[in-house]
Amino acid sequence: MAVELKNLDIDDLEICSKAFDNDNDSHAKLGLVDFYGVLYPDGTDKKPIWFIRHCNPDKIRFGGIMEPSDDILGLQKPLHLDDLAQKGDVIVPYGRVDENCFGISCEEPFFEYRYYADHATLKEADAFDLHAKYYPKTIYKHADHSTFISQITQPCELSGSYEGKEVRGLGNFELCYFPQNEVRDLNDYAAYIYSYCSGIRKDGRRELMMVYIDLSGKGSGYYWLEGEEPVFSETVEMETEWYRLPYMNDGTCTYKNAIFRFKGKEIHFIGKWGYKGLTAYPRVELGGQSQNMGIFYEGSEPYEHEISITFNENMQVTVENLEKLGFEVR
Repeated sequence: MAVELKNLDIDDLEICSKAFDNDNDSHAKLGLVDFYGVLYPDGTDKKPIWFIRHCNPDKIRFGGIMEPSDDILGLQKPLHLDDLAQKGDVIVPYGRVDENCFGISCEEPFFEYRYYADHATLKEADAFDLHAKYYPKTIYKHADHSTFISQITQPCELSGSYEGKEVRGLGNFELCYFPQNEVRDLNDYAAYIYSYCSGIRKDGRRELMMVYIDLSGKGSGYYWLEGEEPVFSETVEMETEWYRLPYMNDGTCTYKNAIFRFKGKEIHFIGKWGYKGLTAYPRVELGGQSQNMGIFYEGSEPYEHEISITFNENMQVTVENLEKLGFEVR
C-alpha cells in the first residue's frame, strides 16, 4: 500500500530510514526537512498567518512567516524574514540529538526544531516558541505510480506564543526521502498539483486529506476521519476552474475552489487567501508555481472546523499544461 497510517517510530526519523529501506522506495535517503503551519494570533475565525522552516539535512533552503493576501489572486505580506535564518547561515545539521530526539538548529539567527516520539518543539528567533502535539497517527507515504518521493508527514496541533502573544495553530513536520541514485535537482521534476487539508471538527474529531496529481494525470488520494478507517485511492478526479495570475505574464495559474473525488469521498476546498511561493516574500520570479489557502469539508453538506489548515501547492501549472489535462482556464 502506498500510504500507511500508523504510530510514529522515532527510529524512522533517521537520514536513512528503515521505513523506506526497500526496493519500492529505492532505499531512499532524507533530502528535505520541513516544518510548516498556520497560526491564529487573532482567533481561529480570523485569517491565519503562515510559517515555514525549509531545509536540506545539512543546510537551509529558506524560512519565513507571512500574512496571505485577502484575495486568491493576490500576494502575501512578509512578517518575519531578515530576522530569521536563511540560506547560507551555518546550522547544526539534522540528526539524532539523543536516543529520544532528532533535531536541526542554528545559533544565529537562532532557530531550534526538536522531534520526539509524541511531540515536537519549535523556536524561531524572537518570533515564536511553540509546542507541537502530534495527531494520533503518522502518514507514511511510499513511492508509487504518481511520485518516486517517499515521505513521513506528522500532523500537529500547535500551541505557545507568537510575538509574545498566545496562539493556536495546526501544522506538519515533514521529512521527504529521495532514491539514493537520484541526481536531479528538486525543481527538475516538480510538476504537480498537491493539496493537504487538515482540521479538528467541532465534535473534536481530527480530519485530514492529502492529494497528489502529477501533470500526466496520475494521482493518489488519502482521507482519514478520526474513528473511521482511512481511505486510499490510486486515482483522483479534480473538478475546478483555473485562473491566470494577474501579476504573471507566462500563463501561471491558480484555482479558487475545487472538488477532489476518490473512493466515494468528495472533498470541497473553498479558497480564501493567496500567496506566491512558500517564502515570506512573493516569489514572482518563479513561473508555473502557485499556492492558495482556505477552508474545506467532506461530503455534500458544508460544516465548520474548530481550527483547520489548508496547504495547496501547484508546480508547472501553466495554461498550456492545464489545457492538456482538460481543465478550463479563465
